[in-house]
Amino acid sequence: MEENLHTAEEFASSESFISYYLKSDKAAIAYWEKWISLHPEKIDEILTAERMLDVLHLRLPQQEREQERKRLSDYISQTTQQPLHLQEKPVERLFMRYRGMQIAAAIIMIVSASIIYFSSPKLGNKQQPDLEWISFTSPKSKRSTIHLSDGSAVTLNSGSTLRYPKSFIAKNRLVKLSGQGFFEVKHDHAHPFIVSAGKVNTQVLGTAFTVSNYSGEPDISVALIRGSVKVTTTHNQLDSLLLKPGERMTYSAASGKMSKDEFDTATETGWKDGITTFKGADFKTIARTFARNYGLNVVAKGPLKKLCYTGSFTNDDPTRMIRIICFSLNMTYEVNGNTILLSPIKD
Repeated sequence: MEENLHTAEEFASSESFISYYLKSDKAAIAYWEKWISLHPEKIDEILTAERMLDVLHLRLPQQEREQERKRLSDYISQTTQQPLHLQEKPVERLFMRYRGMQIAAAIIMIVSASIIYFSSPKLGNKQQPDLEWISFTSPKSKRSTIHLSDGSAVTLNSGSTLRYPKSFIAKNRLVKLSGQGFFEVKHDHAHPFIVSAGKVNTQVLGTAFTVSNYSGEPDISVALIRGSVKVTTTHNQLDSLLLKPGERMTYSAASGKMSKDEFDTATETGWKDGITTFKGADFKTIARTFARNYGLNVVAKGPLKKLCYTGSFTNDDPTRMIRIICFSLNMTYEVNGNTILLSPIKD
């Protein structure tokens, strides 16, 4: 139906896309929801198109609406060299009234309205609604699931903290994460879901993904299970990555840059189901996992050779896990309170 659309301007000029945006046609809604899920690489253009339509669908005061309509009319007439006789219609109906015009004229309307909106002090500085924030920390050695007011669900790993509004009443559904969380986001194209994790923001419409942002660790990661997400850094909003299912973004605090690679789903998300999975794990990875999931400090007693361990455990006792790992890697261990000391077995 709309296979040849590529840019945000073309989406915003499409009659079927406008019907999807206005929720006025069930067939258009079904088509575009499916189309967006099949084309995650276009999420940035889709969001930009919706922001353009947001601008055109503002309900301005009568006097201001008349002024802006005249400015739009004059600008389009000068640019397209086609006289445009505007009726007494709200700005929100401009596209539908002149759907027979050239796409170029529609694009000019969008750009002009955007300039008007963002240059207007009254509209650009619109007061955001006050939000009542809740902070929840998952207890040590336990996982917790939080159900948000929009129907989304977040599973937190041991010791992780989520700050979220009691009710989502703002334009964006913003939450803040410290630690590790698995997100299953309810689809709502009009209210993008944003996870703020340190210097990384992850924006989605409806999807499942994990975010890892532990205090004291240099890297932040986002791993996408299904759907699509756009990841940006707080210091450079123009620097962004679009992820497809099976891809992971890693942000390095040292370089301030993002990189992308593939990941093993069982290793990345098993913790939420009580499954601990290692795949070619070195000592630091093993120690970090036991600290996060079980509140145990795994320490090397003396020099250890380079470790490489692969294995999976389901709802297991951490001491038994250590025993199996040590047997596999020809090591021994000692338990001293919450500290486990690993030592190589001398040949």
